[in-house]
Amino acid sequence: MVGRNPVFEAMTAGLPAKQAYIAEGAERDDRLRDILKYAAEHSIPLLQVTRAELDRVTGGLVHQGVAMQLPAFDYADPEDVLADALEADGIVVALDGVTDPATWARSSDPRAPSGPPASSSRRGAPPP
Repeated sequence: MVGRNPVFEAMTAGLPAKQAYIAEGAERDDRLRDILKYAAEHSIPLLQVTRAELDRVTGGLVHQGVAMQLPAFDYADPEDVLADALEADGIVVALDGVTDPATWARSSDPRAPSGPPASSSRRGAPPP
């Protein structure tokens, strides 16, 4: 997880952080102070690292001087997901390449005036 807002949002949402990284010399703005305070109050280990080390750990992503390591995600078995959906008269939506799930969630609200967004293929063509 990288970036000041995503890291803070993940912390406050209760995601199980293994540790957080702060780059040496990172600008001490309100969001970074929020992260430092939350980490201290919730015993999340903080490591101060060089920017070069943070670049290496994050694979060169734009980290804004902040990153957080999460444990490996335990994915549900697709057959179990489908079985649960069928049992509860539910719906399954499969997405790929979503970079901001919160935006998708807000824009897919069926109560919104425009409804869910239209999907498209990876090449930008409209769906069949």
